[in-house]
Amino acid sequence: MLVDINCPIELLGYQLYRSKKTGNVYCSFRFNNISEKTIKGFNATIYCFDQFGEPTGSVSNCFEHKFHFPDSIGPSQAFDTNERISLDNFLHARKVEIVIEKVLFSDETTWTKAETELEKVELKEIHNPRQLAYVKAHEGNDAKYYSQLLNDKWVCVCGRLNLENMEACQRCKKEKNHIISIYSNEETINEQIQLYEKQIEENQKKEQLEKERQREETKKKVRKIFTYSSVVVSLLLLIVIGTFGFITKFTFSWDNYLLLKDKDNALIEAVKHQNRNEINFLIENGANANFVNRDGENSISEAIKLPNKKLAISLMNKGMVSITVGQEKNTLAHLAVDNEQMEILKELHHFKVDMDVKNEMGHSVLYTAMETGNPEIIDYLIHDVKVNLQDVDNEGNNIVQVALLQQLKDTAFIKELLNLAIDLNKENKNGQNTYEMAILTENNEIVQLFIDKGLNVNQVDKRGNNAIHVLLNQKKDNVAFLTALINKGTNVNGLNGQGQSPLYVAIVNGDKKIVEELIKNKVNIDSVNSNGESAQTVAEKYNKSLVELFEQGKFVIKYDKQKNVYIVSGITLGNSRKDVVNKLGNPAKRQEFTSINGEIDCNFYYLKDSTGKNIETQYCTYTGSNKIEEITFDFYPKHLNENWYKDLGKPFVMDDGKALFYLEGTEQILNLKPNEELGFLTYADANFYYYYPKD
Repeated sequence: MLVDINCPIELLGYQLYRSKKTGNVYCSFRFNNISEKTIKGFNATIYCFDQFGEPTGSVSNCFEHKFHFPDSIGPSQAFDTNERISLDNFLHARKVEIVIEKVLFSDETTWTKAETELEKVELKEIHNPRQLAYVKAHEGNDAKYYSQLLNDKWVCVCGRLNLENMEACQRCKKEKNHIISIYSNEETINEQIQLYEKQIEENQKKEQLEKERQREETKKKVRKIFTYSSVVVSLLLLIVIGTFGFITKFTFSWDNYLLLKDKDNALIEAVKHQNRNEINFLIENGANANFVNRDGENSISEAIKLPNKKLAISLMNKGMVSITVGQEKNTLAHLAVDNEQMEILKELHHFKVDMDVKNEMGHSVLYTAMETGNPEIIDYLIHDVKVNLQDVDNEGNNIVQVALLQQLKDTAFIKELLNLAIDLNKENKNGQNTYEMAILTENNEIVQLFIDKGLNVNQVDKRGNNAIHVLLNQKKDNVAFLTALINKGTNVNGLNGQGQSPLYVAIVNGDKKIVEELIKNKVNIDSVNSNGESAQTVAEKYNKSLVELFEQGKFVIKYDKQKNVYIVSGITLGNSRKDVVNKLGNPAKRQEFTSINGEIDCNFYYLKDSTGKNIETQYCTYTGSNKIEEITFDFYPKHLNENWYKDLGKPFVMDDGKALFYLEGTEQILNLKPNEELGFLTYADANFYYYYPKD
């Protein structure tokens, strides 16, 4: 994620939503005010990315948004935006990044983002269940990352990036030296767990010895009191002993009494520490194994995270019901899969737990198994449990689509999935079928698997898009994969349901590399849509920077403002003869002439104007030179109506139907004589300066 370490506000998380009625995508955020001031509002830029992590959006992948807080946000306060921000222009957004540009405080002062690069922080999440349980138990539920030293900064277990000179985390206030020394890797955490478990064992032994000592002391006191007390005192003693025994379930232990005061939470903690004595005592005295506390923790779910399978199964046999745990509202089956507990998963199936239930993220148990990547569990869910393969998440993706989204490159596994009974033409909620998503992986081997399975590269979806349309609608610049799709038989001139060819889409996207590659593959540039518009016409509308790609071999005159030169069909004065050949190919003929300035050598070309008429154009050098000194061409009255002529601007001189253009600095003269059907580009000479002297 992107982090501005100097920003007074930090992002804690975000959520994406999709409207069931309209299909529109929305997002909301949760932030933390880490400054000592009260915040009234801030401006931010939100960047949108698709499921593959690529920028998405028709024009840009970002937009600006202003956040206002009428009640203000106090110092060191976490807060939700309570606003669902519309992503109407980013329907394919599945991930977002937010950059805070400016913050307004209640004292009317502001903070503005400096012109420095944002920090790209890759948090290392703790996946080992045993280690994660230990870290959370000692540092809180927000602790789930390995600590890191990154040059002049350090990362806390809560995920906060801090400056090197900060002795405590700016978010959770945990001490730097403590966090770095204990939680930086698996080895140091395992060492702490071993020390912790050894300490627990020693404490339990001490407690047992202390209890035995206390029992002996109690016995001595009882004997003494019994010996010297009267019958009344004996009766009172019996009453006291009976009362104490009742409240401790006749274990005569004050520790047990304290355990029973909050026995459900106590059971969860006992499971975390694998204290079988306390677990058995609490279960025998009515502790509820199905209880879920406010942190989303449960004794069975905590047991599933541990390597001791028998403990989880024994708790499941204490009247287990359907529960969800954690912030993602996972079922016990989700947890079993996530922790690769095959035996527990089978036991849950025996208890008839619904394996098609989705968690808060909209992921089924099978989706979680695909993320974990355990082939044995995936096979068990498919063939033994027979889970739903067609609807694996809230987006309506089937099992193959999920595999493609997770960018699994195991073609053997994908091939095996393709043998399952799945409707590959059925679209998910984003309107994509499985064939489209296979193409968007940009993986040749995977696409070939789908072709073998029936993919028609020229009719991929119900909107009439072929494989190249699908690629260009969401991806850019992948020339190699485009070539592969063409080689697999995709029609470069095919029109989709909107009447657009792949070249039309590439032009609108401004994808120059793809446009060039399509031209190399002999794409039709004269008609790119059902309206018969040419590629050049479409480029004039949407991306003028691409127009020159379609002007090659055509007669066009342009003015380059940056270089301050006139260009005739891609060539200007001072270019070499080789430049002419590279741009226009070999000349139709070559001829030498004698002029008043000496011998000239001209290459002749016949270039088409907008009406298809051949325009004779000569690129001439002085004999013995390699530089173009003069360009002569046919010029007709009709050319005065061309768009490119209008873009030349106002002539320097307009006289008797002649248009003379002059560029001060480069001293180029463009002389157009439509009545004489002649034009030429040359350098200003003495005659020009005589008639038009400079000031």
